[in-house]
Amino acid sequence: MSDREPPGDIAVHDWFVRARVRIREEHHANSLEGTLKVFRAGEELEMMQWGWAGQEIDTDAWWTTNRYIPAAYRAIRAFRP
Repeated sequence: MSDREPPGDIAVHDWFVRARVRIREEHHANSLEGTLKVFRAGEELEMMQWGWAGQEIDTDAWWTTNRYIPAAYRAIRAFRP
């Protein structure tokens, strides 16, 4: 028996979602470059998700940008759209 979760839905095509969000509790996030960012409760910002055809759809991770990924910060369930 495996402790791995079964794969989720697979994207049929490339996809992209952008949402204006409000942070609901303090959240510490690192960019891929290792820079720390502290999101504060009540802060409003634009977050994005995206994926490619043929890959599992992951809606847990939201990013502050898709333009320069190493400087992007990842927030997981730290806000409400």
